[in-house]
Amino acid sequence: MLVKLSHLGILSVSGMDAKRLLQGQLTCHLDEVVEKKGTYGALCNPKGRVISFFYLLTWNNHYFLVMPLDMVAITLSALKKYAPFYKVALNNVSAEFYLYGRILKTHINDDLISQPNVLLTMPWGSSREIWMTISKQFEPVNSDPIWKFHDIQDHLPAVYPETTGIFLPHDLNLPKLGAVSFSKGCYTGQEIIARMHYRGKLKHHLYRGEAESLHPILPGQLIYTNDLPNGTVIDVCEYNHIYHLLFVTDQEQSENQVLFLPEQQAAVIIKK
Repeated sequence: MLVKLSHLGILSVSGMDAKRLLQGQLTCHLDEVVEKKGTYGALCNPKGRVISFFYLLTWNNHYFLVMPLDMVAITLSALKKYAPFYKVALNNVSAEFYLYGRILKTHINDDLISQPNVLLTMPWGSSREIWMTISKQFEPVNSDPIWKFHDIQDHLPAVYPETTGIFLPHDLNLPKLGAVSFSKGCYTGQEIIARMHYRGKLKHHLYRGEAESLHPILPGQLIYTNDLPNGTVIDVCEYNHIYHLLFVTDQEQSENQVLFLPEQQAAVIIKK
């Protein structure tokens, strides 16, 4: 199954200092990013809060950051604060490429992957990959909810304008995704992130859940327990008439408690 990923965009970073700029700003280690082998990564603010989360890969002396489409401009603006000190070019190239998702558990003609217009293939979640291509010749299933449903099943978070600059990487489970290096040296927010990793006690965790609601559930909405806010929706999709969620909440306060979305009058059931 090929899925058109119209909800994703691409930020390009190029120039002789591209690696130096990104190494000093991103949580991932740029030495681990070589052609046909990328990594998840995050851009954080000085307080260690995640501005954006993305998949980082390289091709033809360019670095590409794949993320939700409406986060490209926010990430571009954040990196531009440091760009004047480096010989780099930052560009939103979302309109120059096409992104298709391939769900590997389903049958597809494998000859497509050898097409010369497929520039890069990147692993995504479990048993999935994304193709970055310059061709529009494929005829995919235009169904972002299918892809987002698998993101949530894989506990693969996303950061949106509603949630940018709020959470530490640990809140979103990014270290377990390999998106944070603790050996690369300094980058923006590194001191706070390392302190949490080595000395802190993580109170908030990423969970998967389900809810039934007649009203849309959106990222950034607060989840309550006992009439008090105790969590935030990170990502959501409606699939098979059920809302599937990723959310961050306080582990201790959430145990044996009813999680509730008051605007939707909907209970949230935690799933493994």
